[in-house]
Amino acid sequence: MSKRISAFLLLCAMLTSMAACGQAPAENETSADLSADTTVTEETEEKIADNLPERDFEGKTFTSLIPAWTATLMAAEELNGEVLNDALYNRDRTVEERFNTTIVSHIVDDSAVEIKNVTASGDDLYQIASDGLVSLGINLMQDWYLNAREIPYVNFDQPWYPAEVTKELTYKDVTFIFISDYSIASMDMTDCLFWNRDLAEEYGLEDIYEVVKEGKWTKDKMEEMCLGVYQDVNGDGTRDDNDRYGIALDFKGDPSTITFSFGHRVLQRQNDGTFKDVFYDEALVAQVEWMYNMTHNEEAVNCQDKWNHGFNMFMLGNTLAGYGRINMVSWGMRDSDIDYAIIPRPMYDENQEKYLSTLAGSADAMVFLKTLGDREFAGIILEALAAESYRTCVTAYYDNVLSYKLVRDEGNMDMIELIMDGRMYDFGYVYGAFESHGGGASFWINDIVKGNGDVTSYYQKRKSNWENYIATVLEKFDNYQG
Repeated sequence: MSKRISAFLLLCAMLTSMAACGQAPAENETSADLSADTTVTEETEEKIADNLPERDFEGKTFTSLIPAWTATLMAAEELNGEVLNDALYNRDRTVEERFNTTIVSHIVDDSAVEIKNVTASGDDLYQIASDGLVSLGINLMQDWYLNAREIPYVNFDQPWYPAEVTKELTYKDVTFIFISDYSIASMDMTDCLFWNRDLAEEYGLEDIYEVVKEGKWTKDKMEEMCLGVYQDVNGDGTRDDNDRYGIALDFKGDPSTITFSFGHRVLQRQNDGTFKDVFYDEALVAQVEWMYNMTHNEEAVNCQDKWNHGFNMFMLGNTLAGYGRINMVSWGMRDSDIDYAIIPRPMYDENQEKYLSTLAGSADAMVFLKTLGDREFAGIILEALAAESYRTCVTAYYDNVLSYKLVRDEGNMDMIELIMDGRMYDFGYVYGAFESHGGGASFWINDIVKGNGDVTSYYQKRKSNWENYIATVLEKFDNYQG
């Protein structure tokens, strides 16, 4: 069990004990305990030491460029009593005091525009810049980024960088885009499935936690448990959003991410380190056929061309399973009367090694800009911020997601751990751009499943443009000069 999860489970046990003694705390009263990581042993501390040198930067300013939609998950201007906000605020003050620096967050509506303006002017304004993964990937073509591996003290072997994501986004020892715990948004935008435990009990279904933990949560198991759940609630003979369904999802983004949860890749790394286009294969054809049949022919499945349709149906209490992302918990779910579980998306079959979780294309990621001046300063403070987030803010984030209502439910904590341990990203997704830019293969599945389900003809029409675009992307890595 990971250190961050075990720390939170200690809190669960403490709260359960308090409740048993008639001392159920108010929601905000948990925050004081979260800052004290009482489960960390000396050995664990040694393993997660950031190994940074002592430095006095004499008040020098470290400025982060942050998109507005992730600001509350990356920075806090003042203490307000909210667990995550205060953890973020205290993290910055801890690093400031340690290195005698000043940490400033510059929050903008459009990071890409700001990055463009700064790099065009040559100004050294930001020590780190963040934006959505896909947006950063598209702008690789502009030659705005440094190889993060050139920045002193940035250590991608540390646990505050998700190892599988870092590995996937690195090519020939060049890492332009990366994710770290400095921004909790990368966790917040992770795909999951919401499960209505009240409906599951009504239909006499198995304990979903046990199904998942036993490695039996597959697409076939989901069919078995969900496809019998349909009810024409108002009796009008028409399937609409007021009826009850087994599964709800949308055509906008879910089909593509479902293929990733099944282990599909757009590009696959070969033994020599190069990438091969593996978008089209028999496995993908089978996956698309399954999704097409589910979304077009099964009455228990409600799939529409509306963003976040799975979540919206789930919030109405009208579906057993709703596709969504972790961040949707804060969209009113914590105040809902629904007894819900947060579970991984199903595997293709039991031969799959583990549950896989995709990060949304707008998930926050980071780059060092070519206008960066003092690389050592930037590396030390970024590493310190990421490490301190790992030690304190991640635990606070879990509390923020699950809330006191669910603190006593350790089953959800097990599920969150599985989801986070399965975070992955395909190189072709991040750097493949949209079709309007010449790429876009990662997003084709959405249109194919919404349309006629014919993968073969769709791919053949676009194959040449796609291969040319990816070749250009790889050339940027091959020809990089810091």
